[in-house]
Amino acid sequence: MRVKLLQANAFGGVADFWFGPRAERSKTRDSLGLAPETVALVTVANLTRRKGHLVTLAALSRLSPLLCKRLSWLVVGSNDEPDYVDELKAAISSSGCDVRLMGALESQQIRDVYGASDLFCLTPEEELFEPAQEYSLVYLEAAACGLPSIATAYGDATDAVIDNQTGRVVAPSVRAIADAIAELMMDGIKRVSLGKRAWMRAREMNRDRCIATTCLPLPSGAHVEQGPENVRGHSAIEVTK
Repeated sequence: MRVKLLQANAFGGVADFWFGPRAERSKTRDSLGLAPETVALVTVANLTRRKGHLVTLAALSRLSPLLCKRLSWLVVGSNDEPDYVDELKAAISSSGCDVRLMGALESQQIRDVYGASDLFCLTPEEELFEPAQEYSLVYLEAAACGLPSIATAYGDATDAVIDNQTGRVVAPSVRAIADAIAELMMDGIKRVSLGKRAWMRAREMNRDRCIATTCLPLPSGAHVEQGPENVRGHSAIEVTK
């Protein structure tokens, strides 16, 4: 009998994949042209208005010139809304910030980028926010790679990120987001500490543990199948003979 894991969600736990080996941090940073003193902020989300990239960019634009010079924003995700992407590119060109639109990447590449980064940030816009297990899961995937997150207080994000324990959960305002980014840029000790706690919490929410503690007992002789679609967790199981 076989058990196949189905659709992803945060409560299904984080797949073991995200805890796996990453390329050497220094090599990935060199390939991206990141100086040792640069703080790398990363966002993994398709480029759509509801994901809040423009909000994050506006927050970066509020940073002091000194902090802005030290920061690079790595944006991973496909260009799902061409008009919005054009608007984002125009805003980037006038922002004075170092922003890298990296496009869609394979999961292994994303894991390597996480390993080269220092902070994860995803700040969806309130009026466009949708019920979002997908959002909460990506915070935990970043946490599995040792990154603290900056999140806005919507939906399941507050379950995935614990304020001042595994990251910062802030009001959905440009100023609040900017203050959180500045805080964790300037306080490297706190940033690293939050990242370690984020990793430990992601480990506690590891998918295999969630299967063991939240699913009904599996039938005798059942086998759990894990295919490529399971990299992002599960929300149900399918039992087949």
